[in-house]
Amino acid sequence: MTHSSAAMDRRILEEVRLNQHLSLIDYLRQQNSVAQPAGHGPELVGLCLLHPDTRTSFYVNGSKNLFYWHGCGQGGDLLRVVQLSRQLSFRQSLARRHRELHPDLWKFPVLLT
Repeated sequence: MTHSSAAMDRRILEEVRLNQHLSLIDYLRQQNSVAQPAGHGPELVGLCLLHPDTRTSFYVNGSKNLFYWHGCGQGGDLLRVVQLSRQLSFRQSLARRHRELHPDLWKFPVLLT
């Protein structure tokens, strides 16, 4: 591992830690995802973001900051939502979140391949 790749891995780890503290519910609201309370407690339900849906199959637990799409069998955290909904790799989803959180650092467009 080169010095630059070790530094990159440290930055990625820092971003993972940061994303663990960001609200999944707030992110979904920013993306105009509509979710309604699922009874009492921290859970919300809504339509799947990955395909046309007519029944609520998307569950978000706000206190755990996790989601599960019953229709797709997919679940995870905020980064996983970004990966699945944008069809990105893990590193690409990290870069996207970093760009959204720190737009001043991204003065030039970067191709995410």
